Amino acid sequence: MNTDDWIVANIRTEGTEVIGAILKPLNAAPFCPSLFKKCGITLIMSATILKKDTFCHSVGINSNEVKFIQVGSDFPTPPS
Repeated sequence: MNTDDWIVANIRTEGTEVIGAILKPLNAAPFCPSLFKKCGITLIMSATILKKDTFCHSVGINSNEVKFIQVGSDFPTPPS
């Protein structure tokens, strides 16, 4: 894991002491498998998952262990 690949935001200080901050990894994959193992079933929903294998790789899970359901959009396609 690269410790340089983090977003650091909302740093709160009191004088010269940091009392709080929000830390977000740019790549969450190293954390996902241990998080997913805590549940019998994990449901991930998104309107932006375009390719199952790419998404699974990005979160560090085996695509053979995933049920992927893709449905059409209820929103009309805008005219081009």
